[in-house]
Amino acid sequence: MPALSPTMTAGNVGTWQKQPGDTIVPGDVLVEIETDKAQMDFEYQDEGVLAKILKPTGEKDVAVGNPIAVIVEDADDVSAFVDFTVADAGGAPKPATAPKEEPKPEPEPEAKLAPAPVVETPEQPSSFEGKLETSLERLPSLNASPAAKALALEKGIAIKEVKGTGRSGRITEADVKNYKPSAPAAVAPTSIDIPLTAMRKVIAQRLTESKNTNPHYYVQSSLSVSKLLKLRQALNASANGEYKLSVNDFLIKAVAAALLKVPQVNSSFREAEGIIKQYSTADISVAVATPVGLMTPIVQNAHAKGLAAISKDVKSLAAKARDGKLKPEEYQGGTFTISNMGMNPAIERFTAIINPPQAGILAVGAVKKVPVEGKDGGIEWDEQIVVSGSFDHRAVDGAVGAEFMGALKKFVENPLELLL
Repeated sequence: MPALSPTMTAGNVGTWQKQPGDTIVPGDVLVEIETDKAQMDFEYQDEGVLAKILKPTGEKDVAVGNPIAVIVEDADDVSAFVDFTVADAGGAPKPATAPKEEPKPEPEPEAKLAPAPVVETPEQPSSFEGKLETSLERLPSLNASPAAKALALEKGIAIKEVKGTGRSGRITEADVKNYKPSAPAAVAPTSIDIPLTAMRKVIAQRLTESKNTNPHYYVQSSLSVSKLLKLRQALNASANGEYKLSVNDFLIKAVAAALLKVPQVNSSFREAEGIIKQYSTADISVAVATPVGLMTPIVQNAHAKGLAAISKDVKSLAAKARDGKLKPEEYQGGTFTISNMGMNPAIERFTAIINPPQAGILAVGAVKKVPVEGKDGGIEWDEQIVVSGSFDHRAVDGAVGAEFMGALKKFVENPLELLL
């Protein structure tokens, strides 16, 4: 049992990530250990093969230094430890139950008078020391005496690192006792310092201000995009290469339509002016990752533009953002933001921080196939996304946020309405 914190005296054994016979390389997680501080992964720092698990998952209060597993250097040595126990390794065995006595035949009179001969059989030891020695002899050789191997195992010393002084370089018990580890090699830096850019400082300042000032609340909804994807495919096929619509283009149009339907969300809270400013146009900020940080170029008047025009604007603005060529008017302002991580299939859902002074932002996850009940009672596959709305409760009440999400769901799941 390793000591994973300065105050740790015992630990609980969690899930074993390796099983007997598995090869281990430096950095592999061997087992989860519950310490006095937290649940931690124990990463093994040498090469070897797990031969035997001595303390299974769920074992409680194992003292630091007590054996929990046997690791060997060669897979051929795993079989030597099939019956190896904690007692064989020097740990405290569990109290053994007394074996049930079987009736013995009455010995003949001659047997009572003749003592049993004592036969020395070192090849088949019956004592703990003999068992351990036999097991150690089957470890990878490296020309070391059994006593040296036993002491190295007890002290946690890699026997291959000990220099032998015996005949023909044989490693003796004294060699292990006198072993001193060599000075560790200089390690590479574990971190680097990245200077803050002006943009990163602004991003940090604005988002910290938003999170600390705006009382966020969150509303999530699953939207079916099966019809939207079919419409997208049909429109792209008929475009003859003039444009290529994305799911995000449809979402921008749907959000703009929902903002006109529920204008209270299309607003910003202006405490200094004593007003809530409500906008009549939907200028949608689109989060774009760039080498220097997140930028939010704006699709102006998205409510009045067609899908092809929105698609063209998004591609142009995203390219400018990545090249650092956006004009101030192309990223300053906006009435609502969309942050879409749907291009990463691992992201099912997430929540986003409001982009001040706006009152809302929509976080979009990846498209997933979800089983639903069909018309005939059977199971069908529906393609869905999970969207999460973050709203500033100072300007947008909970019921209003829910109404906006309902309007968005209607437009996304009936995409033909976006073409009207």
